[in-house]
Amino acid sequence: MKHDLADKDLTGAAEAFRRLCASDRKVNDQAGSILTLIVWRAGQVLSGVPGVRAFALRRLCQLADAVWVRGVIGAELPPQVVAGPGLCLAHAGRGVVLHPETRIGADVKIYHQVTVGVRDANGAPEIGDRAMLGAGSKILGPIVLGDGTQVGANAVLLTSTETDSSYVGIPARRVAGGQGEMKW
Repeated sequence: MKHDLADKDLTGAAEAFRRLCASDRKVNDQAGSILTLIVWRAGQVLSGVPGVRAFALRRLCQLADAVWVRGVIGAELPPQVVAGPGLCLAHAGRGVVLHPETRIGADVKIYHQVTVGVRDANGAPEIGDRAMLGAGSKILGPIVLGDGTQVGANAVLLTSTETDSSYVGIPARRVAGGQGEMKW
């Protein structure tokens, strides 16, 4: 789970942006979700790219982030977050808050009002591939969500999870079944 930018230049950033947006577009059909991801992905791939043009583009991304992502959508999606391809932000990511050290795998679906953050000033979570975070869920602390983990709506997850498992409740606990058992 890292941004695939072997060479930190504007051409490499543009190619990474196109690749990430194409994979995200396949799983997002709402215009608001697509716009949120375009603004966020642009900020991600431009992070650390040297040059005046990259600097100007980063400022444009920051303006779009301030107006659309933070102002209209009410989300906090820092460009430092590492997120794999095929990310789905249901409902345009309204109210989603991600800690800058969060790591997100490929083909992850995040519903509205989700918080992924630290607990007691410790590290941020790492979310495996094909995970699904239900509306209003909170994933807190230096935990690892196994591939295929499903977190139910409004659950508060404080511990690492098993692969292809479902978690619900406050604090969240594993429930019988796994991937495909929980109906969203």
